[in-house]
Amino acid sequence: MFEKAHDFNIEQGTFNMIQGDQLNVQIENTQNSQYNQFVKIEVENLRVQSSNPHSEVIVIKPNATTHFAGRKKELELLNEHFHPWQPTQERCRRVCLLHGLGGIGKTQLALKFAESVSTIYPGGHVFWVDASSSDTIRASLIAIADLPLALESGLNSNTATPQRVLGWIASLKDDWIILFDNANDEISRFFPPGLQSGDILITSRNHNSSRGVGKKIEVDVMEEDDAVEMLLTKSEREENEHSTDIARQIARELTYLPLALEQAAAAIRWGICDLGSYIELYRKYRQEFLDNPSLKSASDYELTVYGSFEVSWRQMEEKAQRNDSMGLAAQYAIYLFNICTFLHYYGIDEELFRMAAETWLKHLERLQKRGPSKGEKDEGPHLLDITNLPYFEKGWNPVQFRTSMHLWQSVSIIKRDAKSSTYFVHPLIHQWGRDRYPPDQQRQHSRITGALLILAARYNTGVNMRLMHRHVPHYIEHLHLVKDVDTSYWEDRLQWASKVCGGLQDRATKAAIDMKIMEERLKHLGERHVLTIRAMSAVVIDYASLNKHTEAKQLLERVLELQRSVLGEDHVETITSIDNLGLLYLQLGNHAEAEPLLMKTLEQRKLIYGEEHRRTFTAISNLSTLYQRLGKFAESEKAGLESFEKRKKFLGDTHPDSLSSMENLSLLFSEEGKYVEAETFERPLLEYHKSIVGKTHLESLASMGRLAQIYSAQGKYIQAEELQMELVSTKKEKFGRNHPETITALADLRTTYQRLGKTTQAKAIEYELSNVKDSASSISTALVVEDVTNVAGTTPVIANDSEVRRTWFSDLLQLHPAFLSIPVAVLLTFLVRFLI
Repeated sequence: MFEKAHDFNIEQGTFNMIQGDQLNVQIENTQNSQYNQFVKIEVENLRVQSSNPHSEVIVIKPNATTHFAGRKKELELLNEHFHPWQPTQERCRRVCLLHGLGGIGKTQLALKFAESVSTIYPGGHVFWVDASSSDTIRASLIAIADLPLALESGLNSNTATPQRVLGWIASLKDDWIILFDNANDEISRFFPPGLQSGDILITSRNHNSSRGVGKKIEVDVMEEDDAVEMLLTKSEREENEHSTDIARQIARELTYLPLALEQAAAAIRWGICDLGSYIELYRKYRQEFLDNPSLKSASDYELTVYGSFEVSWRQMEEKAQRNDSMGLAAQYAIYLFNICTFLHYYGIDEELFRMAAETWLKHLERLQKRGPSKGEKDEGPHLLDITNLPYFEKGWNPVQFRTSMHLWQSVSIIKRDAKSSTYFVHPLIHQWGRDRYPPDQQRQHSRITGALLILAARYNTGVNMRLMHRHVPHYIEHLHLVKDVDTSYWEDRLQWASKVCGGLQDRATKAAIDMKIMEERLKHLGERHVLTIRAMSAVVIDYASLNKHTEAKQLLERVLELQRSVLGEDHVETITSIDNLGLLYLQLGNHAEAEPLLMKTLEQRKLIYGEEHRRTFTAISNLSTLYQRLGKFAESEKAGLESFEKRKKFLGDTHPDSLSSMENLSLLFSEEGKYVEAETFERPLLEYHKSIVGKTHLESLASMGRLAQIYSAQGKYIQAEELQMELVSTKKEKFGRNHPETITALADLRTTYQRLGKTTQAKAIEYELSNVKDSASSISTALVVEDVTNVAGTTPVIANDSEVRRTWFSDLLQLHPAFLSIPVAVLLTFLVRFLI
């Protein structure tokens, strides 16, 4: 019956059958001869030849893991759903579906539950069925016919059919439960007949794998403590403070996926690496760790991490071969997924695709009617990926998009956040989606994603730009990683990304990108090339935006020297650099040297651009700031209001320039003691920031702090208290309780409590402040940069200097994870330059 199996000695019993990795042995028991006892015998390297003439498919029931961690919530939900029936209750069938990603631990959870329900289902009426295909379902059902109770009823595997076995199960008087494991397709046709008897538990990647499911339970990643416990136990490492800390880092790196953790434990246990070196090796050889065939035996799952994802991919490819609407939806689903793997894995918004599709359609229609317009190349990165956007040629179809995304949702590859209505992909699936392709196809998918982002950005440069906050830095990272050999292509994208990050006020990301552009141009074009000079000018702006005024001044002096030599004294870019130098003087307190430079800039811009141009508005705003520094408040108010009104009229309320003017006016009126006027600008400014960049962004936090101070100055302490409490809570979560920003917020709230007579609350904060460590750090100020494009379309201009209390390092913290998505080499260069 099986080959290479020997030395069996069965005493006082009869060998009946082999089922999976268990031998079914009938043991003579004088006390209870009515039932068979089952002895579990571990069988390794054993090939089984089925004696059943109806099927040669062999089904192997997985063992419950020897170390089951966590899943308390899911087990409670299962126990609650399959609770014992009371005598007075009317019996009806209960059906529950455990669904989730492959390798997430659905089977082990089901087996663990099955072990705990012997009191609910007396007589051992717990049946397991491999539901991965129709053949395995039939083989599993026929194998049930050889169980002792079935044999007593006259069934046996030689004569039984699946229908007869299902009928026998339905006829059982005692309660029973069937576990349909790893169901792929609709399996309700294999349910035993009737609706009053028995229960059914299904595990599946597909949350729609069966009709008539009374309860669906999603099995998600593990809790962190449970993941750490499992990793240490299965890797056979001693649990101590040091090993627990390292295991916690590994668990986070693997994003708490049970199968990945189990195979990581095997790699550590087998000596492929040790606990301390795992993360370093994993980051370097990620694909080898997640798709290593030798690690399959580490678990009963019999698939690698990447292999478990490939199962869902093959199912989608099979659907895509169909010549019907489902086939088209699957083809589009594959196309969308390849784009998603080059976006950030979280916050994938349908709006991105809609805006891109509508922009692309308008572009194609214009080309067909009029041909390319003059200046097409100056509008932004050239839209060269025509052949890569076939699904957008007919415009936007939300039904098609949502149907295709639902196909991935059905197999747990992509999920949807019900609150935000955005999609997200598990980080390991996200990585696998790129790793499964060779480099040339990765570059193709990267270019498609780039075209999508550019088209979406061109749809609306206002509030909708917030949709790109995560995705642009992530895309730039992988533009670098896929090593696109077309230098002009990736530099075109880098320039575009820099502009987008400037519009989003994502200063650190913009600085890292601009540094990369400058280094590449210095290397390939030389210092005196006009494109290199423009790249250097962009880095000057970045230095200033991060409060590195000395570095900015040194680099700007070199830029001016090159511009005067290469472009001439009266060139518009030279004049722009002179203006920037004046602003740097302003920041450094050299007001007397700054005033003539800024006055000259305003006159030059009026002459070149006219009275109603963005650059002219910026020059007026800069003069307002200078007058404020000089104590000329009347002149400062006049210039500031003039700049704001013109920006509002020609650029819109929510344009970064308009918001910057509002901030300047709020600060100006506050400095003058005109708090009512200051409030009229600061309140809407805070709402704009919250809606555009979110309430936890530094701009929002700074605006919240300013408005609280304005309220306090007017005696509106209750309003100030409400804002300051929110500010303290957010900063604690964002920066930590010891950060200078948090300490300042706590101190302000304590003062407000004192003014309200809330002595108890004030003392509590006083006690908290007395226990804060390293509280002597000072909080510096930073420039607000306005990304203004010059005539050549590349060099931005340093604008006003709204005094927002923050540190440049806080900016880096704020931009996590977007900042961390920039290539390591770029970040190192960026940080080294700033720290020298």
